Amino acid sequence: MTRWIRRVVFVTLLSCVVGTPAWSRVEDAVKLETEGQWSEAAQLWQRLAEAKPQSEFLWHRLLESLKVSGNYERLEEQASKVMSKFPSGREGFLYRAWALEEMGRVEDAAELLRPNMNRDVVIKAELARLLTRLGRNHEAGPLYSEVMAAYDPNVQQHPWDLLAFGDAAKARGDFKGAARVYELSYTDSLEFIPGRLALSKLFHEKYQSGLSNEELKAARKLAPNHPDVVLALAELSVRSRRYTQAEEVAKQVLKFRPEDTGSRRILAQLDLIAGDTEAANRKIKGLLALNPHDLQTLEIKMASGFFSGDSTKYRNAIKEIEAIDPLHVDGFVRLGAMLEALIRNPDAEWMYRQALMRDPELAEGYAGLGHLAMREGREVEARGLLEKAHELDNYNIRAYNQLELLDVMDTYRVYDFEDFKFKLSEKDDGVLVPIMEDRMRDIYNELVALHGWKPKVPTMIEIFPDHEWFSARVVGITTLDGIPGVCFGDVVAMDSPRTLSGRSNWEQIMRHEFGHVLALGMTNRKVPFWFTEGLSVHLETHPRPEAWDSILMGAYWDGELVSVDSLTIAFTRPKHRFQRLLAYHEAGIVIDAIVDRHGWDVIPELLHAFADGKQLDEAVKDVLGESKETFDRLAMDAVRGRAESLNLWPRPDPNRQAAFQVLVEENPKDLEILGRLAVTDMQLGRMDDATRTAKRILKEDENNARAKGVLGLIAVQENHLDRAKTLMDEAIANDSRDLQVYLSRSSIALTDRDTTMAQTLLQKALEVYPNSADAYRGLALIAEQRGDSAGAGAYYDAWMSIDDTSQEAALPYARIALERGEAEKAHEALRFLRNVSPLAADVIALEGQALLALDEDLEAFNRFSEARKQDLRSVEAMVGMAQYYFKQEDFEEAIYFARLALKYEPAHKVAKSLLSSAEEEI
Repeated sequence: MTRWIRRVVFVTLLSCVVGTPAWSRVEDAVKLETEGQWSEAAQLWQRLAEAKPQSEFLWHRLLESLKVSGNYERLEEQASKVMSKFPSGREGFLYRAWALEEMGRVEDAAELLRPNMNRDVVIKAELARLLTRLGRNHEAGPLYSEVMAAYDPNVQQHPWDLLAFGDAAKARGDFKGAARVYELSYTDSLEFIPGRLALSKLFHEKYQSGLSNEELKAARKLAPNHPDVVLALAELSVRSRRYTQAEEVAKQVLKFRPEDTGSRRILAQLDLIAGDTEAANRKIKGLLALNPHDLQTLEIKMASGFFSGDSTKYRNAIKEIEAIDPLHVDGFVRLGAMLEALIRNPDAEWMYRQALMRDPELAEGYAGLGHLAMREGREVEARGLLEKAHELDNYNIRAYNQLELLDVMDTYRVYDFEDFKFKLSEKDDGVLVPIMEDRMRDIYNELVALHGWKPKVPTMIEIFPDHEWFSARVVGITTLDGIPGVCFGDVVAMDSPRTLSGRSNWEQIMRHEFGHVLALGMTNRKVPFWFTEGLSVHLETHPRPEAWDSILMGAYWDGELVSVDSLTIAFTRPKHRFQRLLAYHEAGIVIDAIVDRHGWDVIPELLHAFADGKQLDEAVKDVLGESKETFDRLAMDAVRGRAESLNLWPRPDPNRQAAFQVLVEENPKDLEILGRLAVTDMQLGRMDDATRTAKRILKEDENNARAKGVLGLIAVQENHLDRAKTLMDEAIANDSRDLQVYLSRSSIALTDRDTTMAQTLLQKALEVYPNSADAYRGLALIAEQRGDSAGAGAYYDAWMSIDDTSQEAALPYARIALERGEAEKAHEALRFLRNVSPLAADVIALEGQALLALDEDLEAFNRFSEARKQDLRSVEAMVGMAQYYFKQEDFEEAIYFARLALKYEPAHKVAKSLLSSAEEEI
C-alpha cells in the first residue's frame, strides 16, 4: 500500500473516530510530530483527547507524543488516566511503565507490569526486559521463553506483538528468528518504526553494517525527526567508531528530548574516549542523580575509574553493578572495545578476560580476544578464539570475516629478515619483497639508532593485496576508508604498494607506522595518542603537503586551532572531516617545536617518562624543564607561528563566509577581515559580493594588494584578461602575499609567450610559499622549453623534495640526469619513483639503466628482466637491454633490442644512437 493511499485510509478512519470538524486539528498534530515538535504535538493531542474522552486512539497518540518528547512525569500521569479509562487495554500499563523506567524507577515499572503479564505478550516481554535491567536474568529468561512459545507464524499478528516475539527470540539467542520477526513487524505496517530500529540494531550488533544502515536509512526517511530514530543512529555511530557523527547526532537528540539519558550516556562515553574524564564525570553524576542503579550509567562510571586510574572508583562501580546483576558483563565488553579502539591492547585483553570470567559462553568476549590476538600477530591463538566465538554466535560477522581472513593469510608467505618480517600474498606481491626489504632496512636502522631503542621482537609487516582484506584485518569488517596503514604495536598492517600505486608514497607510510612501533614499544603503549601521531609525522622525510597547510590556514582564519589538550579529541572525534588532518599537522608542528627548542635527544627521554607512567604535565616538567602551562603556550605559539608564516589561502568553507560577515559588521574598518571576506566570497563563487568588498577596501587603501589581487582573479574568471593583468601587476607591485595571484599571472604570461616574465613571477611565488608544486612545475617546463636541462633538473629535484608523490617531477628528472651522465642522481630519482609506482615497467627499466651506468651490470639486467615481466612492450626495458648487450659487446643482441624499441617508439633518441653505434661495431 503506497504511503498516500495509507494516508487517505488513515484520514477516513480518523474522521469516523473524531469527527470531520476535528480533522484539521489532528492533521496539525501529525504535522507537528513530523517536524519534530513533539511537546507541541502532545499539547494538541491532549486537547483533542479531552474533547473526545472515549477515543482510545487519541489518548494513545497523546501518550506516544509525551514519551517521544521525554516528558515522563506527564506521561506517567496521563498513562494512569488511560489505565483507568480503558482497563482492558495494554497501552496505559506499557506507557506508565516506560515513564517509571525513564525516571529511574525500574523496580516500580516491573512491579506495575507483573500482575498483568499473562494477559499480553507485549507486557510479558517488557517485564522480561525490565527484569534484565534489574539483573534478574533468572526471572527474565523463562518469561522470554513463554513469549516465544506463544508465537504462531500462521496467525496474523499486531506489529507490537511481533516486536515482542522478536525481542524474546533475540534474548534467547535465536538471532535469525529475531531478524525474521522484526522484519514481519513492519511488512504490513511499513511505518512501524520500532521494528525497523530493532532490526537495524540487531544487524549492527552482528557487524552487518550494510544491512543495519539500510534499515536505519528507511526509518530516517519515514521519521527524520523522531528522537528514537536519531538516537539509534548515534548508538550505531559509536559502535562503528564514527565518533564525530555520534557526538553530533546525540546532541540532535537533546534538541528534541533535552533530558534524554541515552544520548547523555553516549556523550559521556565519547568524553572518555577523547580523554576528558572530567567532562565524562559531570555527565555521569547527572545521570546517576536521576537513577543511581542504572546499569549502563554504572558501566560508564566503571570505565571512567579505569581511564582516570582511580582504582577505588573502578572497583566500587563494579560492586554497584554486581549488587544489581552478579553476572553482568556488558560493561567489561564495552570498555574492552573502547580500549581496543585506542590501541591499548593489553588493557583491552584484560577487560575481555574479565567478561569471560563472569560468562564463559560469551561470544563477544572470545571475538574481542581473537581480534586482539590478530593485532599482536598471534594467528594460531586468534583462530582458536575466533572459532569459539563463531561456534557460540555464528551471526557475528566480525569473527566470521577474520576467520575468512585467517584462511586467506594461511596462504601468505612469511619473509624473515631478522629485525622485521613481511607476510604477504606471494602471487600478488612477492615481486615487491626485494624493494620493500631495501626500504624497510634503511628505515629500521635509521629510526632505531635515532631512538636508541630496538623492538624486543621482530616487527611483522603484513601486506594486503586489496583494501577489503586490509579493512577486515584492522576492524573485522570491510568498510574502513581513508587509512592505508595501521600499527598495532609489534605488527604493522598496510595496503600493498601495488594498490597504492600513483596515490601514495608507500615508503613514507611504512616509515610513519614504524615510528608508532617504536613509540608504543618504548612506552608500553602509554604514550599520549596525539604525541605518537605527531612524532610519526615529524619522522617523515617530506614537508607536509599544501593541502594540510590550507587546512591549517582555515583553522587559523576561523579561530579554530586545536589546543594541545584537545588534540586527541580532534583525532578521535573531529568536528568535521578536515579536523583530523589538522590534528596530524598540529601534532607534527608541536613535536617539531620541541626538537627545535631542546634537540632530538629529549624525545626518547619523554618516551621513557611515559613508560614510567608519567602524565604529560609530569613528563614535560621533568624532561623539558617546562611547566604544562609553558609547554602549552609554546606549542600553540609554534602552531600559530606556522600559520602566520603561510601566504596561502584556506580551503573554501561556506560557514566562514557567514562568520566573516558578522566580524565585518563588528569591525567595519578592519581591512584584514574585509580582505579575508573578499577571498572567501570569491572562493565560493560569490563574485559580485567579492567585488563589492574589494572595492570597499580600495576606498580605504587605494593600493591594497589583496583587494587588487582578488579583483584581478575575478577578471580572469570573467575572461577580461587585459584588466586582470593590470590589476594583478598592481597587486604584485604592492608586494602581494597571495600565492594565487602569482600563479595566475604567470599562467597568463605563458599564454602570451613571455617566458621571462613567467619565470620571474614563479620564482616570486616560491618566495611567497616555498612548497608550491605548481610553481616548480611551471619553472621546470620553462627551462625545458629553453633547452636548459640543468635548470629543469634543478627545479624537478626541488619539487621532489617537497612532494612525496611527485611522479610528474621524478620521471623527467631521471631522464635528464641519465642524458647528462649523472647516473647517481638518476638512480636516486628512480628509487623515489619506485616508492610511488613500484611496478611501473618503464620506471624499473630506467632504474636498470642508471645501475648499468654505475657499473652494477647484474642488478641492471635483473631490473630489465623485471620490467619486461611487468610489460613486455616497455620501450625503456628494450633500450636497457640494448645498452646492456652493447656494454657486453654482444652487438647483435644490442641491435635486436634497439630495433625492437624503435618499432614501438621510432623517435627514441637513445635507441637510435645505440642502433647506430652497434651497427658500426659490426
